Amino acid sequence: MPASVQQQMDENKALGLNLYSNIIAVFEVEIQNLSAPESVNLQNVFNNDPKIVSAAINSDRTIISLTTQGDFTIKDIKNYTKTTSASISNYSVTYEISQ
Repeated sequence: MPASVQQQMDENKALGLNLYSNIIAVFEVEIQNLSAPESVNLQNVFNNDPKIVSAAINSDRTIISLTTQGDFTIKDIKNYTKTTSASISNYSVTYEISQ
């Protein structure tokens, strides 16, 4: 985690705020077996989640890119993908200070 993000989290804690206030998470999730109709449905679900700032599924339906509130986790993403035939093969997440 970048030092600037850790510093923001420490400040949030000292101020009694949610630890992840002003923090965003950027996910790149590699998936397999997501059908075209499931992709459309999943994109709609992502678009309606207030914790998700932006979401995109690539045209091959193999990468989900999400920018979320900082307290969003891979478990949240797995909860959405378990309603599809897709499986997550790998993911990365980085944390940044929101602008």
